[in-house]
Amino acid sequence: MLPYYLAMFGDREKRREAYAMRFEAEDLPGGPWKVADDLCVRSGFITPHWKDEVAKRSRKAGGFSAWRLFKSQTRDRELWLQTGPYGTDEDAFGAVPRLMSMMIVNPLFKGQVVKEQVNESIFVTGVDRIYALERWTDNKSRGTLNTKYIIGSISRIVFVVVYSDWSDSLTWDEVSQVAEVLAERVHHVQGY
Repeated sequence: MLPYYLAMFGDREKRREAYAMRFEAEDLPGGPWKVADDLCVRSGFITPHWKDEVAKRSRKAGGFSAWRLFKSQTRDRELWLQTGPYGTDEDAFGAVPRLMSMMIVNPLFKGQVVKEQVNESIFVTGVDRIYALERWTDNKSRGTLNTKYIIGSISRIVFVVVYSDWSDSLTWDEVSQVAEVLAERVHHVQGY
């Protein structure tokens, strides 16, 4: 419980930097969207691997991760965006392919992964490293949830796009478009 408590405190300027990388609902393609949830916490604290050296360097750097969940106002879709600094460029680059295993699982979701497929053809402008995964999850009461993930690093910043659709009509172009605008925002805020 201590890491969660400590994650709430830190440098106000670094918190403002994290907020600057977040989006408002009207800024995103594929809308209309509404903000459903929002969190901004110190990097390196809320992770199952919070005692490893990468997390320690993230905490020492003192930056904040900003997470925001959006729900579509017209379709059965959700969009989760996250940006967060790592302690070094190398840590961010190395985190991209392993970040899926570091994500905290929603304990309330009642479903089973039925298929996963890595997409190696995704390109996002100005991104140092990218990982894209598509996952189908079976939920007995709702059907099949199709979720596409794009995780990328830009210098020491890692971003995550998680786009879910219950109708299985979501395309990689739609997800890539969101990743492009998020990467552009990171470049702008960081001055790259």
